[in-house]
Parts: sequence; structure tokens; C-alpha cells
Amino acid sequence: MSYHRFNIYRFQTYDLSDLHLQELPAIPHISISDSQSSQYNSLQNSSIISTPYFSQPIIPLPPWRPSTRLRKLHTHFQNTILSQCICLPCAYCGILVYPTKAKWDTYDEVYLYPLEKNLQNINVYIREQDSTCRNLDANKYTEYRTLVELCAAANWLKQHNKYLKPFARLITATSLHNESYRNPFLIATHLSSDISAPSFQEGDIVLLSADFPTEIHNEDFYYTHLMAGFVQMPTTTLPLSFDNPDLEPLLFPDLFPDGNGHFFDQNTVVSENDSLKTETYGKYIKHRLLCVDSRFHLHPYWPHYSYLRLEKLRNHQNTMRLWRQKQSDKIYRPPTAAELITHSVYSGKRTIDETKTTTLPSFIRTGDTYFNEKLLHINAMIREYKLPSLFITLTAAESKWTHLKDILKSTDNKDTVPTNRPLHTALHFNHRKKEFWNHIWKKPANSNWRHLIHFFKRVEFQNRGAPHTHSVLWVEESIDEMIAENLIRSDLPNPNTEPELYQLVLAHQIHTCSPKKCGGPAPPGQVCKKKFPHRWVVPYHPATLLIWNAHMNIQYVSNKNLGKYLTKYVVKSEPSYVFNISEGDKYHEYIVARRLSSMECMYLLLGEAICTSSVQVKYLPTEPPTTQSRAIRLISTIMDDDDDPYWKDTIEKYFARPHTEEFNNITYPDYYKNYTLTTKKPSSNEIYKDDFNYYVIRRTSPLVIRYRHLKIQNGESFFYQQLLLSLPCRSESELLGNYTSYREKYLNLYPDFQNSLQYSINITANENRYLLQNQFNIIITNILENLANNVTSQIADILTKQLDCLKLTPPIFPQNAMLNLPEEQYILYNTIVSNLEPLQSKKYPYFFITGSGGVGKSYITMLIIDWIKSQNKTYLLTAPTGVAAQNVGGSTIHSALRLMQSGSGYQSLAFYDLEFKKKLQTIEILIIEEISMVSATLFNFISNLFARIHNSNIAFGGISVIVVGDLAQLPPVRDEEFYQMLEEIRLDAISDNTWKKLEEKAANYNNNQSSDTLLTTTHIVGYCETSTQINNTICNILPINNDKYLISESIDVLEVRLQQGARVMYLNNSLSEDGICNGTIGVITDLNKQHPSVQVAFCTHGAIIQKWITRETVYFYLGGQHASRTQFPLQNSFSLTVHKTQSLTLPNTSLDLSQLFAPGHAYTAISRCPKWENIQIINLDRDSFKVDPNVIKEYSRLKQIASQPLPIS
Repeated sequence: MSYHRFNIYRFQTYDLSDLHLQELPAIPHISISDSQSSQYNSLQNSSIISTPYFSQPIIPLPPWRPSTRLRKLHTHFQNTILSQCICLPCAYCGILVYPTKAKWDTYDEVYLYPLEKNLQNINVYIREQDSTCRNLDANKYTEYRTLVELCAAANWLKQHNKYLKPFARLITATSLHNESYRNPFLIATHLSSDISAPSFQEGDIVLLSADFPTEIHNEDFYYTHLMAGFVQMPTTTLPLSFDNPDLEPLLFPDLFPDGNGHFFDQNTVVSENDSLKTETYGKYIKHRLLCVDSRFHLHPYWPHYSYLRLEKLRNHQNTMRLWRQKQSDKIYRPPTAAELITHSVYSGKRTIDETKTTTLPSFIRTGDTYFNEKLLHINAMIREYKLPSLFITLTAAESKWTHLKDILKSTDNKDTVPTNRPLHTALHFNHRKKEFWNHIWKKPANSNWRHLIHFFKRVEFQNRGAPHTHSVLWVEESIDEMIAENLIRSDLPNPNTEPELYQLVLAHQIHTCSPKKCGGPAPPGQVCKKKFPHRWVVPYHPATLLIWNAHMNIQYVSNKNLGKYLTKYVVKSEPSYVFNISEGDKYHEYIVARRLSSMECMYLLLGEAICTSSVQVKYLPTEPPTTQSRAIRLISTIMDDDDDPYWKDTIEKYFARPHTEEFNNITYPDYYKNYTLTTKKPSSNEIYKDDFNYYVIRRTSPLVIRYRHLKIQNGESFFYQQLLLSLPCRSESELLGNYTSYREKYLNLYPDFQNSLQYSINITANENRYLLQNQFNIIITNILENLANNVTSQIADILTKQLDCLKLTPPIFPQNAMLNLPEEQYILYNTIVSNLEPLQSKKYPYFFITGSGGVGKSYITMLIIDWIKSQNKTYLLTAPTGVAAQNVGGSTIHSALRLMQSGSGYQSLAFYDLEFKKKLQTIEILIIEEISMVSATLFNFISNLFARIHNSNIAFGGISVIVVGDLAQLPPVRDEEFYQMLEEIRLDAISDNTWKKLEEKAANYNNNQSSDTLLTTTHIVGYCETSTQINNTICNILPINNDKYLISESIDVLEVRLQQGARVMYLNNSLSEDGICNGTIGVITDLNKQHPSVQVAFCTHGAIIQKWITRETVYFYLGGQHASRTQFPLQNSFSLTVHKTQSLTLPNTSLDLSQLFAPGHAYTAISRCPKWENIQIINLDRDSFKVDPNVIKEYSRLKQIASQPLPIS
């Protein structure tokens, strides 16, 4: 075993790709659109909301007393607005009404509420004072689903309920007492170890908040995903389908004892003109909840079952299918109707081919995607209207509101616990909130902040199930004015001069410590875990607190950190927990889902909005034609010979706008911001009609527009978006013009853009280079100081020069990289980023990036990786050797995939480590650098490995794969002549001009090299013997200190010279986790002869690692006998063979091109240095330039493939 002690010195740099466009000089038509990575979410972790500092003296303000107007409003709220007419229920539905909502009509006998039919042969007993259905076993009439003790009721149901008759033989006294009876509903429980999970409230349901898989919209989903778990017929009968019309009355015989009145029995009603009108399922649920029959809204299961079924129906009914353009190198003709329409294998009906199309994502109305869209909504409002003025939270005091208690006492089962009565509690909260907004915040005389300009509000439900609201307000009065008027207060009012406010603050605004909430109260002089003392006044608005009569929190918004606060708080997703799910005798563990309380469920069933805003925010697609999606019309509206079976999108409608002067010069966002399109003829005198016969109407108030956030790194998509948003045009061809790319046209239209951007980039890049050089000087100083008396000034100078030459600073990818890429690389980049998706139909997501050395293949790869990161995609970057992996910041193939090699081939530990296998399953994109060093056997094994992991027979399991043929770390070589020379050498097509330049370089070689040149140049030769001679020669010019000099055995050569200043290469991957691998080059800084070890400063990407290296012992068999060898895993590297330089990028090289024996060696040697002027040629022989004919043949085949469009259908 070897022992290693080390120090790591890392470089730090600015990330130029993070520069925001708004931080650059003013540039025309550059805009920042919605994204969680926009300026409002890339903020520092400073104060979220702060109050501006004012230096003027504080002027005492008079005590706050409610005005006469506010007193009257308070009385009106207490006596009228918040009081239901207990004695006057609605004559039509029976629900208790508020006086402000009541409408008094002349009595008409036609509208008498129809009485329910009397049920014969059964006696029903309901005690008025019982908490019906909320406490199980309190009223056994409501326990039809267990049917344990009510055998008489069961017998009646067997005879009279048409849905239960088929199961009559199963509903017997014996079966009812059978312990194997299955509950038809799944049961969820928290993990016992999860102490952070809140306790369950009665009526909570558990559901996934992530997007549903797109397969739920496929036709076969209805046939393969059936609802099961309840009593069924023998095994020869299929379980009932989820959309079976008999399911609801079968599950709830207590609500439909005679089998009548359920949705499928009542979904058609006769309208006034005697025509049939279908009732939607949502309206059916709402009518049942609000009707006089309280059984529906008091039922412990039916509301939640109805909500889940409604969500399923809503998601299943989203059947619009999309055809997504995936052709990146040309505009591909969308399929016609004949190519899209097929026939169902289940029903035989015409249907859209599901293999060629996809659907919109589906999610519950309060899922993660829903709140992410609301986040984009708020960001768009902030960009349009700047920062809001106020942020306000209002919390429900459901246990203290006397009006709500009176309502609960007088209705249904008289249960006064709000969580047991979610319907009336939700109705009261919503009514209270709406009336409060209308009378306080929207009335300048009561709010005292003048007019409310815009707002965004969200209703959230706490762990106890109670609702509360978060509101963001844009008001007319400035923050300075509101502060001057003391509009927001956080003090304890004077009980003598402000008695009303004092009582309200005391009741609602003071934090009280308790062991359950914060671990308090805290000892004297300390604070609880919430950082509060025993009493702390939360900021409040007096008028709001008076009328709302519950806890509130209000803050001024004075800085951009509001964006981060909104992300975290206002539109945060509902919390998720880990659950175990019981489904009959099945058990599902570790399901990540969210809880939905009965209060929130009732809120959603009533159709109340969770988030509302004062302005509509419209999303405009800006995808170029090569990646646009097309929405397919309903199958019933498509004819088989239809050439255009798609809905017109917003871009097409913009191109087809009216042909008048008003619309000729209007841009894409302004068109939809100020106009709306409709099929109905408007009543206004001014009528416009577009080319698609839509009526175009001017909006009374403009919309807020948002669109996809793109950076220059997005290539053509970015430039297309900028042109579309800024140039009035009427067709795609007009937008592109006579240019070959959108980038070319944009830079031609705005020539100052690149210069302005380049100026800002150069400033940061120069600062970065200065920073890196300064850090290097500090690192060298630290290294030399640590050596203390063990290094002479001459050795210190040699160490500094060598490390300065060999250092590998972190790669920098400036924001303007897309502007400077050559056309060929620009096309390559756009081709790949436009098609990096899982395998679909005939689309093969496999890419081979190749080209001669210095052309910038790895640079392009790094740009692609930068784009992959921006898209939050998971990728795996690998290379066959340690140094190749180190150069690109990846891992070796063997370590990344945990491969072992034996006589029978390769094996992976992925199938013995479940967590590692799951990690590999998340990989979406596999990138392999230096593919020429990967054997066909290993490449096939990797493909089969991912296919097995994904249970697929497709190569690589269908994930995207990018392989790169050569390694060139630096940006593309700007020397066109050097690039052409490499291309000719690579393909064995050396021209006379190229050979002449090689001869001139060899003729100008200076045999009398200075010591500095010898120490900073890598000499590349063909044979080990020549390399050893050159290494010994250069080591001989180094100063020798007998205490710091050692000749030892090595691995690849017989011996290695170990002395201060000698350059060495590490020869195995035992230190790969520390960043040192086979091929890493360093300089010896110290040596210990007593305990044979050397200290080496290795140059790795972004760091210099100083490490003590000891000898290693290797055991093996030799001639059938046990043998071992102890040696340093090092070799001198002033000179290296061509084989050892593969995958390296060297700053200065000296080449011996006279003794190269293998194909490709000359090309590899010349391409190690990215600059022609830094290459020296010692000897030159034409016979050394050999190329494998199979390589030329394969490149010709690949070039022909690359010239064809991608095989995407």
C-alpha cells in the first residue's frame, strides 16, 4: 500500500455564462422573459423584505381611531354582511343565504322543491344532535359500506337496489362478518420515523403533486387501468372500469339507496325550449354539496371520491394531441391527416396515431406544475409593473369567528368544529374574503393607500386544514408616503387612546411561545427556536385588522429580493411527505405525495380559484419552425384527405393579421397584448378581420405577455425569438429573408450588439485572467513557503516557470460563444440541442462529433453540457482514460459504471447495488469522450447495460448518446491554415503546400535551446528509448542536491529520475478521486530519502494538488510463482512517447517525426498543441505519416450520413 499526504490549491473564477443581458450595455430588442433563473430568482441570500431607511426625525402621529365611515362599515359587517339568514333558507335549494346575496322574487308554485320519494319497508332513525357521519359508529345508518350490523338494510338493498342485485349472494350475514372483507378505498399512513409530518385531520386525502404520465391520454389507458379493490364477480368477470356508470351508486348505497339520483342517472335535464342539456360532472357535484340534503357534504368519503374522480375526468378529457417538430436542419413538412389518422385496436374507431404524437402534461389543479405556472405569472407582472408595494397574509380565525359558530350551530348536524364542517367553513371564509376585499382594499377611503392598481393572491391551507391568503398588491400611494402616514404598524397600541386596536393586536398579532409551536417560552434573556421572545407584535394594517378580525402580516416591498420570497412563499408548492399505501392485501412503500384536507377539497369542488390576479398573463410560443409543436384538431373535425389537420397557432394568426395600416407595423407581442381574436362578430363599429376570418378586437386594457426564457447559449432559438419579438413580418420566409440562419440576420440588423456584448465580456474575462494569475502567484508562494529551507532560489525559479506553463485553469464559456462559432460548429450545436430527447418512433438520439485536432470538438461538447445543465437534464460525462476524463471534468467509464473485467468480459455492479442502479436509470444523456480509445466490446457492453437498466431492447435503452472522436480542450483554432493542415494529415491527403510548411518548420529548428525552453517544452517521440535519453539529458541540467536526488524503479521505464524540479507523470488511477489519474503531469517539489517518498505538485483542471507519493507494491504471478515488485508509479515526462500524450493538450511541443511506426501517430503528435507557432519539429520523415485506410473509409461514410436530414418522422 502507498501512503499519500496532500494539499489542494484550487482556482476560483467568474462564470461568464451567468451574466444577465440586463447587466450589459443597452442593446436593442434584447429582452428577458420568464424563468425561475431570471433576475428575480437569482438573488443573494440577504434580507427578503426590508424597509427603506429615512434619516429625517420621527414625527409623533395622533392615535389611530376608526373613522365614522369605518365604524359604520364594521357595524354593517357584523350585523349584515357576515350574518346568514338562519330562518330564511333559499326556497329552491335550501342553502342558507347571506342578505347581501339574497334575491327576492315573487312566489311561484312552479318552482316548488320536489319532495323525495318515500322509501318503503325500512325505518330510518337520525338523531338531530349527532355529529352525523363525522364520527364513525355514531350513526350507523351512514355505515352502509361496512354493512356489519345493519343486516335488515342489507336485505332491503338486495331486493330494491338494482346495482347491488347482481351481488346479492355475496351480501349475506356470513360474508358481512368475514374478516377478509376489503375496503374499496386505499389507506395511506406516514412513516413512523417521520417526526416532521403533521398529524392527520379527518377527511385528509393523499395524492401525487407531480405531472401524470402522458400515457393517461392514450386510448388504451381506459382499457388497461381499471378501478379495482371492491367486491366483484368470479374471476371470469372483469373488474368495473373507473368510468363505469354503476360505480358511484355501488360504492355509496347509503346516498342512493334505490339506485337513483346519481350522476349518470341525472346528467340530462330538459331546458326551457324542451331540448336536452347535459349537466357536467363538476356542476353535478356542486349541486349535491349545496342542496338541502346534508348527507352529501357531511359524508366522510363521497366529497373526496368525487374530487378524485373529477380530477381523473379532467385529466382524461384533455385529449388534445400535439405533433412536435424535431427536424433541426430543415423545415420538415408536417404529416397530413392520412398520415396521422389510424384505427383503434380496441374499438375500431378513427383515432390519432399515438406513436407519432404526444399530449400536453396533466397535473392536479394544486400540483407542482400549477404553482410553477403561477410563479411565471408573478414574474411577468413584476417585469411589467416593477416591484409591488405590499405583501399581505391573512389567516382564518375559524375557532374565534362568532358568525361562523352561529352558522355551524344552526345547520345540518350542529357540529361546531370547523374541520368537521368543511362546506360551511369554506363558504364563510370565501364570502368573508370577497366582501373584505370589496369594502376595504378596493376602497381608497378605507385602505388609505389610494387606488389598488393590480394584485395577485393565493389561498393556502395550513396543516390544521384552515385556509389563509397571501396577497401581493400594487397600490397608487408610494412606500415613502405610506411610511410617513404610519400605515403599517408593529407596535402595541395604547389601551387608553386606541382601545379598539389594542384589543385586536392583543388577540391576534402577538406571538405567544408554547412548547408545541416553538419549544418556548424561553428562559429570561433567551429566545425560542422561532427567534421570538414571549411577546412580539407582527406588523399590521389597522383598518384591515379591524374588519378581518384575525391574524395578519403586512410588509412593504422595497427591494428585488421579493422575487425570491415569492418563489419560496407565495406560490410555493404544497409540502410533500413519504407515505405507505395499503390496497387490500397489497402494500406500497415510500410513496412521495401531498395531503389534501377536506377544507381544500371542498374549496376545489365549489369551483373557487386557488390563485387569482387582476390581470391576464398570456404565454406566447416563440419556437422556430424547426422545433415548433402543432396542435391537432379534434378527430371529428378532420377529414381523411385533409392536408392541414392542425389548429392555427399564435404565430400563424399573427402572420395573418388584418391588412391595414394599424396592423402593418405591429410586433408579435404587441398584437396579442392589445388585441383579442374571436369568432363572434363584435358589437363595436370598428371591425377588423384577419386572413383566417377571426374578428380582431382591441382590448380595453392590455394583457401582460410572457414567453420562454432564452439565452444566447440557446443558439438559433434565441435569435429567432429576438427577431420574432422585434420585427413586424407576415411569414416565416420574410422573417428569415435571404440569410442562411437567424443568427446571421440578427447580427446584420444589429451590428452593435456583438460589439457591446463583447466589450462587457472582455472586461469580465480580463478580470478573470488577472484573478487566476494572482491566485497562481499566491499558490506558488504558499508552496515555496511550505518548502522553507528545502528549496534553493534556483529550484524555486524552475518550479515557478514549469507550474506556470503547465497550469490548467478552469474552462470559461463566455456568453457570446454562440456569436463567434463558425457556421459548421453552429449548425452542429443547434442540431444536437434540438434533438436531445428520448427515442421516439424513428428518431435516433445518437450523435458522433468528430473532426481534426484543434477544430473545437470538446469545446462544442462543453457548450452542449452547459446547455444541458441549463435545461436541468441529468447527464453522465465519461472517457476511457483518467486524463481524458479529467480534462473534460468527467469520470472514467470504469468508475462511472462500476465496471470489472474478467476473462468472460465486462461486468457492472449496477445489478448488485439497487441505489446505484436507480441513479443510472435517471441518466437522460450519456456523453463519451475519446471514443477512438473505446473498444467495440466495451461500447456494446455499455449499450446493453443501459438497455437492461431500462428494460428495453433498444440500444442504450433509448437514452440520448453523444460520442466525441478527438480531444481538443481549447476553443476552436483561429489559424485557418493550421486547421487545414491537420485536416489533410488526418485523412492522408497532405498537399504540397502543407508538406512545405512542415519542412520549413523542421529546417528552422534551433538545436541550441535555452534551459527555460527545454524545461517548459514537452518532447514527443516514437520510442521509449529516445524518450528516456531526452529525459535524462534535461534532468542533468537541473541543480542537484544529494539529499534531494534519487534514482528509482518505475513502471513503464526501467528507472525514473527523482529530484527537485523534475517533471513526472502519474501512471495509474489509484488517486482518481483526488483528481490525479493515469497521465496527470506534475513537478517534484521535495524528496525524502530516509522514507523513500517524493512530493509532487500535480497540475489538474482548476487546481494544483501537492501530494507525497510513496512506492507501491504490486503482486503477480511469474512463471507459475508468486512475485512482487515495489516501485514509484511515476515516470519522467519532459519527453513522452506519442502513446502517452494521447488525450493531452500541451502548451509547447517539440516533435520527432522521423521514427513513428503506427498509423495516426504523426497526426496525434502534431495535434497535441493548439498553436502552430508553439510547435517545433526536430526531425521529419514522410513515411511517418500513416493513416489506417479503414478510418478514411468510415469517415467518408459518416460524412455522407451527416449530409442527410435526420431520420425523424
